[in-house]
Amino acid sequence: MKVTLVFPVKDQSAKLLEGIKNKVIPYFDACGLTYDAIIVADGSCHEQYRILEEAMKELPMNFSLTPEDPHKGKGHGVKVGIMKATGDYVLFMDADMSTDLSIFDSVKKYLGKKDAIIASRYCKGARIKVRQPLKRRIVSKGSRILIKWMFRFKGIKDTQCGYKCFRTAIAKQMAKHQIIDRFAFDVEYLYMLKLNKKSIVELPAIWSNDDDSSLRAGKASVEFFSDMLKIKRNKKNYYFKEEDDAHR
Repeated sequence: MKVTLVFPVKDQSAKLLEGIKNKVIPYFDACGLTYDAIIVADGSCHEQYRILEEAMKELPMNFSLTPEDPHKGKGHGVKVGIMKATGDYVLFMDADMSTDLSIFDSVKKYLGKKDAIIASRYCKGARIKVRQPLKRRIVSKGSRILIKWMFRFKGIKDTQCGYKCFRTAIAKQMAKHQIIDRFAFDVEYLYMLKLNKKSIVELPAIWSNDDDSSLRAGKASVEFFSDMLKIKRNKKNYYFKEEDDAHR
């Protein structure tokens, strides 16, 4: 079993590299599975990209760097990584690694059994070590209510935690049908999984807020709502075609 890790990043090069060297490499080298990793520099400025480029000289050979310019959004960065993935499963996580890597101990149990394994900050057993600021928590709560009303996901309490693992063949199908480049892409992926009756398991995460996040709650909430409407209107195009399944 091989897992491809995808790290979309925009101008958080030092933080990502610190996490890779001190967390990702030690953890995944010891996890008992084959893995590779793709860093997608989604619109990072020249200086930040140069930091990543220099770091690649010291990172293991199973790490690669893909430049994407101009910046299109986290969803686009994840899509690029998925399309380049070669593992049996593809796992994307945030550059700040807000979700503790120990969750992969539980993820491993579902590899080969589930189509999607997603981390959750709100299901039973989850723990938030560092909370978001009040404004972000209010926006997040409102978004969860709206998502529940619009999409009726069963058994999913957190669509937006930035740690998700998919069968690569299915992930590539989703990426081909994907129209959302920004933060609502998580909802889009889960909606496609639901429409195509794919199996999903949600696991409790240990999660910490990142104060350096570039996300601006007010602007992001307007864009998020706009993108959710696009997802709903695009429903008929999210069903996988027979030829897609034939290549699984």
